[in-house]
Amino acid sequence: MSHLQQILKYALAESSVQILSAVKVVEEQINEPAIESLAEQGKLLERVIKLTQASNPLFSSYMQLESLKAVANNYLTGSALERLFDCCAGRLVESKIVGIIMAGNIPAVGFHDLLCCLVCGVKALVKLSSKDKYLIPYICGEIEKYWPQIREQVEFLPSASDTDTKAGRLYNECDALIFSGSDESLWEIKRELRTIGKEGIPLLARGSRFSFGVLDGGEDKLQLTSLAEDMFLYCGLGCRSISTLFVPDGYDLSKIVENSSFMRSRLEHIPPYINSYRRLKALAAMQGNLTDGASAGKEESYTDGEFFLLKTIGSEIEKIEDNFPPLGVVNVRYYSNENEIIEFERANSSKIQKKYSKFGKAQQPQIDEWMDGVNTIEFILSDKS
Repeated sequence: MSHLQQILKYALAESSVQILSAVKVVEEQINEPAIESLAEQGKLLERVIKLTQASNPLFSSYMQLESLKAVANNYLTGSALERLFDCCAGRLVESKIVGIIMAGNIPAVGFHDLLCCLVCGVKALVKLSSKDKYLIPYICGEIEKYWPQIREQVEFLPSASDTDTKAGRLYNECDALIFSGSDESLWEIKRELRTIGKEGIPLLARGSRFSFGVLDGGEDKLQLTSLAEDMFLYCGLGCRSISTLFVPDGYDLSKIVENSSFMRSRLEHIPPYINSYRRLKALAAMQGNLTDGASAGKEESYTDGEFFLLKTIGSEIEKIEDNFPPLGVVNVRYYSNENEIIEFERANSSKIQKKYSKFGKAQQPQIDEWMDGVNTIEFILSDKS
């Protein structure tokens, strides 16, 4: 590791301490003269959280704080950063410009890509999602206190409605492009690149994916409450959220309902989420498809979790789009042997982010747990990009 990288590593680790301190202030509402500087940090973070929630009602303050804690604890600790710098193996490419088009489905979800650019020494041109345009600049502001160079290394582009369109700056100036978002948005990005003659630019593209969990029926209360976190922490959004469950034949779905109830208070005050759930529940009731967990079978039906629905998928339904349920719904597939799960994985391999059989860490990815299995550092450093 070069001397400059050592300084950056220190700066990133120190910013983690500051972020966690501000999170603690907001969570505990600390406001004492003896810790006035901490109180100011908390006020700044509170403003950021309120701005974010105003622009995206799905991002509750709880979810934003959990996301910031995950960034600080999983990405910005000394041991985590050591692993990321090891991926560089001393290689730096200061002359390269990498464009990043960030998703907005989970708070600060695009920060990992930006962090990889910092570590590699490249300049990042960042197009923030309109649904999440305050949290990542906040994190960068904390880093800037210890690493002023970030002002030269990271540039946040104005929205497409401003004079500099994202196509005008992002596509024309970057040497490589990282995109995260839906398949529909990815199609539009590729169309725009073709239009301006940049279709040959190296592109790390992450489209729509989902994750699923497999229960063996022997899970205890702790495992099932951890499963609830994996399903609902971010309203079920994001490719790491468990949106489909495999359960053994005869499994009583009321176990999942009972052990997920603690999440209700975190979701029932989020209008887009709870309105979606209520609408879908009403439709299921009108169609006579509501059932209790104990009597749910292999035919399509809905089990009401009082703030979510478990949709039993009939065995004849195998379309890929069925694995992307609407807000407030988790799919359930009964299985009688492992071959059914293996076949499901085979049929959906291009869309599966991850399979979980142990729960509680789906929303706590480690720094080198690469999205879609593609090493972001290697992409940035590649001669082809």
